[in-house]
Amino acid sequence: MKYNFFTLLVVLFSVSTMYAEKIEGPAFIRSQAQGVVLFTLNDNVEVSCSDLDYGWYQVGVFITVSDEEFERKTIYRGQSIIDSTGKVIGKAQENCQIITEHELIKVKNRALLKGYAYKSNIRTRSVPEIFLSEFVTRYKSDSLSLKLFELYFKENKFISKNILKDEKYQEFFILESWVYDEIPTDRIRFIFENGLLAAIVHKRDFTIQGYETLELLKNRKITFINAKDSGNQFLLKKKNNALYQGIY
Repeated sequence: MKYNFFTLLVVLFSVSTMYAEKIEGPAFIRSQAQGVVLFTLNDNVEVSCSDLDYGWYQVGVFITVSDEEFERKTIYRGQSIIDSTGKVIGKAQENCQIITEHELIKVKNRALLKGYAYKSNIRTRSVPEIFLSEFVTRYKSDSLSLKLFELYFKENKFISKNILKDEKYQEFFILESWVYDEIPTDRIRFIFENGLLAAIVHKRDFTIQGYETLELLKNRKITFINAKDSGNQFLLKKKNNALYQGIY
């Protein structure tokens, strides 16, 4: 695996500090879209979630397993699914293969379990692209201050780091889902300048009407909020492209 700044964050930060969507449940988690039901997850369970694909999300959970399950890389039908705190969060409906080798797994008897959930089984407001696009649209651009976002960032485990290495910017981001990106990088990154939201860098669809969006490298886009003059936009685009050129 090729390491970059964001990958090191995955290693340094625990799973509990990473962003998670929430189950609207109980939910049937399947082998593929419209496939066999592998396991169920209880209501409000936190999951790592891919982008929506024809009505389906790929989801994953970080779980605790027995020695036998760890060695055989399998949870057996009828077994309870237990999270990293020891809480029962679901039940295996079939024998389920688990992942026991991953950067996020730092101790024995921990594993990753994946499957597919229909869109109605993921709470819409827990998907940050949906919630934040509605939130930003609700306010005038000059009202979108860092103070307005602080509580949301804190509650949803956004990481505060000066990624662009420019002191005039303050940046807050979440990492991409481990079920979506083998080498997680930033999923959404908010860039503030002088206390106001200057721009949003995003990997997934993030539609905000009335604001200009440009393509960046590495399948990213940047949407300009208060960075409206061409000179500032050019600078932000240049800095972000240089970032993505440097970390891959």
